[in-house]
Amino acid sequence: MLHTRESLRRLLMAAGYRNVIVQGRQRYPLSNHLGWLSSGRPGGHKGPLAALDTPDLARAYEAALQAVDATDTLVAIADAP
Repeated sequence: MLHTRESLRRLLMAAGYRNVIVQGRQRYPLSNHLGWLSSGRPGGHKGPLAALDTPDLARAYEAALQAVDATDTLVAIADAP
């Protein structure tokens, strides 16, 4: 199921959770996305493109995607009902 930040927050609130915080996280590195662009399928992070993935680039890439709300994963933190 795909959610937006707001739809995930509303779902959890409707289920009785409180103080819901929804954050974006980026699980896949830039090399994976470059692989998608060049070959039309995932897995770029498992081949030669993986050489691009340094810790500094990973942090910068995630920060850039978070800034435009385009991460690949949403994580919710909430108080139990």
